[in-house]
Amino acid sequence: MVKYRALRNLVQRTSKKLRHQYYSRRVDSLRRAGPRKWWGEVKRLTGQPRTCPIQTLAANLCDGNKQELVNEINHSFYSVSADLDPLSGSLVPIIPEEFPDEFVIEPHQVYRKLTSIDTYKSSGPDDIPNWVWSHFAPWLSEPICAIFNVSLRSGIVPGAWKLANVTPIPKVTPPTQIDRDIRPISVTPTVSKVSESFVGQWMLQEKETRSQTIWGPQRTVYNTRIS
Repeated sequence: MVKYRALRNLVQRTSKKLRHQYYSRRVDSLRRAGPRKWWGEVKRLTGQPRTCPIQTLAANLCDGNKQELVNEINHSFYSVSADLDPLSGSLVPIIPEEFPDEFVIEPHQVYRKLTSIDTYKSSGPDDIPNWVWSHFAPWLSEPICAIFNVSLRSGIVPGAWKLANVTPIPKVTPPTQIDRDIRPISVTPTVSKVSESFVGQWMLQEKETRSQTIWGPQRTVYNTRIS
């Protein structure tokens, strides 16, 4: 028994030492890792459960019926804007025949946007991987640019760009109610995000121009920092 205890203690000390060395090496490697790899390694090291919290919600509210839970979540998300009337076409301003040059998108601008797409992010409902947009940007930039300009001149956004994959994400763990503990995360098509980036850039420039007109350069810098 004396020899057994001595060997047992030796094994335990060695195991503890090796475990410490293993986790130290893994943690040190995280300092040079990107956000995606860092988060995946942290979840693996901490042993976070892979069970989806939504499954627990289905068991508590719908007796394990996932399809019924999906319908309940869809109804909850839809009810937020169900009572809103659609926008009237008469509210849309008349687009002039001569389109301003500052709102014309050039192919080289689209090329820069496409090549800067993060290929690790999820694609939208069109199921086109982001690496396709990035790798084939030299050939896709001109036709995509033409579609962008036609959309701006006509004031119509393609219906396919308005679709989104909506994923219910729990706010707390475990979630107990749909309307309070679940939030929707929407993933729209990548090409629609590129189009929105141009419009957003123009809106920010217009806001900065108006701020300079009203408050002057000093106040503009202050407002920009607040934003």
